[in-house]
Amino acid sequence: LKEYDKKHDNCFDLLITLTEHSYKPNLKSEFKSVLIDFINKVQKKEIEPEHLKANWSKYLSVLDDDNKASFMAHIKHIIIHENTDFSKLIILFENIIIDCDLFKDDIGNLINIGFNSLLGRENEIELNWMLSMISSCRGKIDWHSSSYMNSLKDRIKNRLISMDENEAKKEAVNQI
Repeated sequence: LKEYDKKHDNCFDLLITLTEHSYKPNLKSEFKSVLIDFINKVQKKEIEPEHLKANWSKYLSVLDDDNKASFMAHIKHIIIHENTDFSKLIILFENIIIDCDLFKDDIGNLINIGFNSLLGRENEIELNWMLSMISSCRGKIDWHSSSYMNSLKDRIKNRLISMDENEAKKEAVNQI
C-alpha cells in the first residue's frame, strides 16, 4: 500500500513479475482496496491508466476469488448506479467488463439505470460498449423478450428525435 501511494506503477510491475515466475500471490482485501482506489482515481481523472491496460487481467488474477468478485461488483456498481462517464474503465478493462455473467443477475438495473444514463451522455465509447454487451450476450441473456429492452428501444428512439441538431453526432449515435 505504501509503494502504491508513492508510485503505483512499481507495485503493479512487481505483481506482473511475480505472476510471470509462476508465483500467484493470492492477495486479499488490502490489494482489492488498492485497485478500487486506483479505479476511483481513474474515474476522477487523477490518473491516466492507458499504459496499464495490457496487464489488468494479470492484476485481477492475483486477487483471491472473493476479492476478485467484490472488485468486479464495484465496477458493476459504477457502470449501473454512478451516472458518470465510465469510458476510461471501458478502455482499461476492454473485454473484462463485457461479461454477461457479471450483469445477468442485475440486467433490469443495467438496462433501466445504466444504459439509460449512458444514453444521456452520448459518449461514443460507452454507446459502443452497450452495443458490444448486447451483441456478445445474446446467447446468455434474452434481450428481445425483455420488457426492459422494449423500454430501452423507446428511449433510444426518443433520444434520437430530441438530440442536438448536430447531424454528424446524431448519425454516429443512430448507427450505434
